[in-house]
Amino acid sequence: MINGLQTEKLHQDESLSIEVDRKLNLLFTRWLRHPSSEEFRRSLTLAADYVCDLECRYWLSDARKLYYMELADQNWLVSTMIPKINPYVARFARVMTEEGLSMLDMQRIKHKIEEEQKIAEANTRVEIFLDAESATEWLLQHYDFNRRI
Repeated sequence: MINGLQTEKLHQDESLSIEVDRKLNLLFTRWLRHPSSEEFRRSLTLAADYVCDLECRYWLSDARKLYYMELADQNWLVSTMIPKINPYVARFARVMTEEGLSMLDMQRIKHKIEEEQKIAEANTRVEIFLDAESATEWLLQHYDFNRRI
């Protein structure tokens, strides 16, 4: 759990934990171990289903245990998952280690996401962080804490 979030657990298996803060419309996913490609896609599809069902505006992904991502999974992420969550998610923050970041071509992924968004006329902003507190702060910097009871 991240400081300030009041989450309830939606799902947990060997590789991924999925929680939601309903007040903030925030989905929080945390990789518990490095998944196989099949586990990665299945788990991310489940998380995206929660995003859509709960109409989450913010997604915080703690991917520090996700050491690398196969190129095919990167392409799948951009072509399949981004269009699915674009209507809902305004901001997506991913927390990574420096080592994980060096092994992932995030600039290429961000560029692909931006291209996909232009086609879909969507506006999900994606940022990468090295700690969860900075990621949460960025996610919620424009959140109106007075709008919900």
